[in-house]
Amino acid sequence: MLNVDPRQYQEKAINFLVKQGKGLVRARTGAGKTIMGLGVAEQVEYRRCLIVCPRSAQWKWANEIADRGISSPETVHVMDKESAQERAEVYESSTVLTKYVIIRYGQLLRDVDLLVKDKTQFDFVIFDEAHKLRNHQTKTFKAARKLARKIRRKYFFTATDQSKGPQNLWTVLHLLNPSAYSSYWKFVNRYCVTDEGGYGVDILGVRKSTVSELRTRLRGYVHYIKDDVVKEYVPEVIRQKLPCVPDRKTMKVYRKLEKEMIAELPDGDMLVSSTSVTTQIRLRQLLVCPKLIHEGLPYGSGIDMIGEHAWDNEDAHIVVFCPFTQAFPFLEDRLRAKWKFKHFYTIKGGMNAKDIVLQADQWSRHANQREEVGSVLLCSIKAAESFDLFTALNGYFLHYEWNFEWNEQAEGRMARGDKPFANAHYITHNNTVDTQMLDVLNLNKRITGATFKDFDNLAA
Repeated sequence: MLNVDPRQYQEKAINFLVKQGKGLVRARTGAGKTIMGLGVAEQVEYRRCLIVCPRSAQWKWANEIADRGISSPETVHVMDKESAQERAEVYESSTVLTKYVIIRYGQLLRDVDLLVKDKTQFDFVIFDEAHKLRNHQTKTFKAARKLARKIRRKYFFTATDQSKGPQNLWTVLHLLNPSAYSSYWKFVNRYCVTDEGGYGVDILGVRKSTVSELRTRLRGYVHYIKDDVVKEYVPEVIRQKLPCVPDRKTMKVYRKLEKEMIAELPDGDMLVSSTSVTTQIRLRQLLVCPKLIHEGLPYGSGIDMIGEHAWDNEDAHIVVFCPFTQAFPFLEDRLRAKWKFKHFYTIKGGMNAKDIVLQADQWSRHANQREEVGSVLLCSIKAAESFDLFTALNGYFLHYEWNFEWNEQAEGRMARGDKPFANAHYITHNNTVDTQMLDVLNLNKRITGATFKDFDNLAA
């Protein structure tokens, strides 16, 4: 039995999903989507439950099933590195020890043929972070479609808006009701504004003339929880620019590479970028940590800004988000040697779920020493999903991802716990592309909000 009282908006979402027998819930980061999924599991009948989620969320779901009173830990199997035969045995098992099986999206893609065998008895499936299915051309979506055809009770949860337009809703709608939403392009032509571009059809946004019809159709499938409803329960994340001035040696290389795609390095070697994409990557690396480009270059003003700002604010219990994990050793070296941080923990892609939770928990234990002992969690921006940083008051973004959703997802790790707010400090380098970075991120968010404001009434 669920041993926590759901918040009012969670209760509404649970009731919606139970009544419909399937559906999608969109709620902002920190809204407690795990509680909603488990609340449904408590109220409906099923033999076995399959949970599909990112790697970092596997143990979170496993722990919540036990901690929230849904079932004992012995009934939960977190799929990790089992052999094909062992995985098949788990999927086909009918014992209580495998009532709840938790797999990653990559494992869904690999094992879908095992999952749809007649011997498997999953009749309840949860897709967490369902925005990973929004591209109808991916193999992951096609694997989910194959699985969804077999399972009647299917529930989708996401914190991510379908930012490119209504077309990204089609995949989940198709999984929920393939006969009503059989054709992607029929859906797009009905509810999206399109234009013939040089490389095919460009989808420009919502078709205003049919948005009311779309809203009506979605009410039986989508429960949209407005951000304002959740706001009083979730700490606000405040974005701030933290400007710094790059050193002359780094900027000399930066300007030459930016203008000519070739630059001389400190030892006389030449740094050459053969394409504009490679040039952009190199420029970004120079801003994150110049030593990524050449050992003769400095650590970078951004790293020093993080150390100085943290100690000046008497909070040395910090998270550093960065798109380049190759910079982590340099970050640790500099913050340890010059700024006297003592404890370092790392979360990055490729780690198993248990280790991700362990790293976050071990870092959090230093919270009561935030003014005395420096503790740093180094986190890849793209790996920042489905774990909680309750003790984080200050997070530093040493550069950023161009897709603003990845940055927001990382910010959301700090939107947890009993605190009024958390700060997201974006390191910006004067006279570079960084200068306009936050403006671009916030503009993208405003455009997305404007596109989807017509869907606000989806919340039941």
